[in-house]
Amino acid sequence: MQCNAMQCNANAAGAAELDLEYYLRALTTQNAPNYEGYVAFPPPRSIDAGVARKIVDIVDGAASIVVDAKAYEQESQRQLAALAAEVRRRSRLADSFSYEALENEYVFDAQLLARYVTLERQLPDLLKRAAFARQVAEGTLDIYRSGPADEKVRHAACFSHFSSLVWLMQWNSIGCLAPQIADQPDCVVAGLSKARSLLERMRKLGVFESYKLTGGDSCGKGGCSDAQLQEDWDDGFPASLQLTTIRPFTITSIVAMSNTNSRFHPDLVAGPLVSYLGRLGFDAQAEEYVMDSQYRPNVNEYRPDELFVEIQLRPPER
Repeated sequence: MQCNAMQCNANAAGAAELDLEYYLRALTTQNAPNYEGYVAFPPPRSIDAGVARKIVDIVDGAASIVVDAKAYEQESQRQLAALAAEVRRRSRLADSFSYEALENEYVFDAQLLARYVTLERQLPDLLKRAAFARQVAEGTLDIYRSGPADEKVRHAACFSHFSSLVWLMQWNSIGCLAPQIADQPDCVVAGLSKARSLLERMRKLGVFESYKLTGGDSCGKGGCSDAQLQEDWDDGFPASLQLTTIRPFTITSIVAMSNTNSRFHPDLVAGPLVSYLGRLGFDAQAEEYVMDSQYRPNVNEYRPDELFVEIQLRPPER
């Protein structure tokens, strides 16, 4: 079962209510038996709490640039409290469930959902939303890439210098890019190698359970090899990529926000990857889809667990 991440709930009556119910059960039941015909959610994955906290701080910092910081904080806390109250009403966990335990993927998801719902209401300007999303993607990418001293991003400090929307929208022109490879021989092969290294680091941090990055299906079943993509690129054609991630954190909040059809949600997979490819010198664009890996004849049992991303790479404009 597959649907566009921004459209999957648009035609289903009462889908938003179902999303809430599934989300609450994901937060509270932690793989309890499948009562009342509902799908049992798997236990929460443990993610890196330090990384989760840094991402929350990135989101809050980016929000403070585009909306009133105090109003944003108050409304975000109100949204989280409302969700917590609903969880307490429907579950046996009551007040014992901690919404500060960010190492729990469902807690992290709840924290981001509250913030993005708030921003969706306080930030109607689509250009400012796009600018906000880009700053979150860039900041999150730097978090994913940080590691031992010899692996840290050399220009990560540039991110902290953002002080206005103008600077935010000019990221690619202020000299904070990693060395570009898009003009080098075998650049697609080299770029995909670097992209897979980034994805592996993301997996180890708990961003998703597993992943697969392949070429598009224009070459037949199994997708194009890196060499075939390079040949197409050398002939002047764009390179098409397909990324499948299993159980990425925030997939539930992506689905929960898709009923608004606003293309605005916590994007911690496609956005950072596109930003990274941009730093390598590629013009990259992505489209996201959510999928349920298991066929379920009852639409009320729909539970997506995969995020599928289609990526187009083009040479940068000169």
